[in-house]
Amino acid sequence: MPQLSILALVYVQDSFRYKCITGSILDFSWMDRFKDNNPQKTLLIAEGLFYYFEEEEVKKQILEIKNKFPGSEMLIEVISPLSITMHKKAHPSISNAAQFKWGINDLKKIEEWSDGIELINQFYYFDRYSNRWGWRRFFKYIPVLRNLYRIGHLRFVSNSR
Repeated sequence: MPQLSILALVYVQDSFRYKCITGSILDFSWMDRFKDNNPQKTLLIAEGLFYYFEEEEVKKQILEIKNKFPGSEMLIEVISPLSITMHKKAHPSISNAAQFKWGINDLKKIEEWSDGIELINQFYYFDRYSNRWGWRRFFKYIPVLRNLYRIGHLRFVSNSR
């Protein structure tokens, strides 16, 4: 992980509007370090992250983020359970630590984890930039394939729902 952090710091420069945080996602102290310097509403982006964890770990993270960053929003990259199955079949020799573990078919289910989590929207990879996908651009017409990769847009609202 240290090599990845160094690489990120070389290519992504912090600014007033963008802050790269190094550390373990499983250590919630990153939230306090970040919040201390950024008390206003925040857009958090979890890209290429949560599908490497079990659902309970993802749930803990999102609930803690909701509590620490009320009024903020989050973009979360998700995959479907079918994506996990396909990945395991395509890459059987990958170590267990690098396997995809969490996938979700219905992002609305995240709202059930706690009052105050609202799914604003979701964006499907195959709906955009058709030329990028080649023959896979037709996945957008087949619901189970369209659902393989998505971005969910969550808002953390007050608990008075």
